[in-house]
Amino acid sequence: MVTENQLNFSQREVAVLRMMANGKQKKHMAKEFGISPNTAKDVVRRVYLKLRASNGAQAVALAMRAGII
Repeated sequence: MVTENQLNFSQREVAVLRMMANGKQKKHMAKEFGISPNTAKDVVRRVYLKLRASNGAQAVALAMRAGII
């Protein structure tokens, strides 16, 4: 369950969620944002933590239900 405190997503985190929803991989996200692959992994990790998700599909589903994307 996503709580109100967890809905504080940065613009980059929301963009990452949208890319995840479109099936993009972390290396594509890194290239798109001009960041390192490790930084992209960190952003995805933060998204998972905020949503309490264990994988990308769950993160996207929770974000959609919460109206984040």
